[in-house]
Amino acid sequence: MDKSNRNIKLGLFVILFSLVFTFVVYQASGGRGLINRSITIYAEFDNVKGLLVGNNVRFSGVKVGTVTDITVKSEKVLLVAMSLDKDVATYMKSSAKADISTNGLVGNMLVNITPGDGEARLIKDGDVILKKEKVELTDMLETLSTTNEKITQITEALLEITSKMNNGSGLISQFINDENLAKNLKATTQNLYITSRNIKSSTDSVNNMIIGAMEGNGNLGYLLKDNSLKTQIDELSGNLDSLINDRAEPIMRNLELSSEAIANTSLELESTIKDLQNKDGLVGAVLKDTTITQNLKNTLNNLNKGTQKFDESMEALQHNWLLKGFFKKKKKAAEKTAKK
Repeated sequence: MDKSNRNIKLGLFVILFSLVFTFVVYQASGGRGLINRSITIYAEFDNVKGLLVGNNVRFSGVKVGTVTDITVKSEKVLLVAMSLDKDVATYMKSSAKADISTNGLVGNMLVNITPGDGEARLIKDGDVILKKEKVELTDMLETLSTTNEKITQITEALLEITSKMNNGSGLISQFINDENLAKNLKATTQNLYITSRNIKSSTDSVNNMIIGAMEGNGNLGYLLKDNSLKTQIDELSGNLDSLINDRAEPIMRNLELSSEAIANTSLELESTIKDLQNKDGLVGAVLKDTTITQNLKNTLNNLNKGTQKFDESMEALQHNWLLKGFFKKKKKAAEKTAKK
């Protein structure tokens, strides 16, 4: 019984020691190794700033792994390998970015990973994430120094300009120191204000007039909105055609009769003259006078030309837009009569 009890106690001690040893190893490995599996990702830096193997890796401030290796890849590239909990792969995306910072003011260096922007796939074993660009303190101080120098130059230039404005005789100096110029400027501003107010009043009047016209008020509104205007214009055109037909038809008939009478008279006169040229007597003597004969021929020529011009005038009247309708109606009536 004593031997059996000792074996049981020894077995319990071995089991308890194994459990304690496993727990210690688990804690020393940061919660990985024997129980949890891990993934390895990489990040490239141009300066690791004293980062060492075993330093922590954080994601948004939460510890997710440790640095397992630092390799010099080239003159300006250092490759940092990081072992992360496999659970990280369920929420960290490949667009995440890494940078190196300190744990407090004087703490150890660590790798801090921040989520990236935009849509991306989840991270997987062997991925290389991008480096997050950070402004170094030395760069900030250098930029601040350059800025201070420029501010000093600007301040000196402003002091020089201010001195010239106070003591000079330029336009800006006169504008600042001359009271009369200030008064004139004030008066000009008031005039501009009055002018702008008058322009606004005129604009309002024009707008009201346009609104009234669009609503059908006034002569312009009547022209724009009254649908009976076209009908009235058509009626006026019809009445004008009727008036031209009624008034112009007798005139044109008389003109036509006059033209025919003149033509007949010219023919009769020409026949009479031929008869007189073949007879003796006083008329023959008169006709034989070259001077009288020439004058008479000129008179006949003028009559012929007048008749021709009268015919041309009649032709022009037929093409006139006021009388065109009348002649068309007359022509149709003549054709209808000829058919009958």
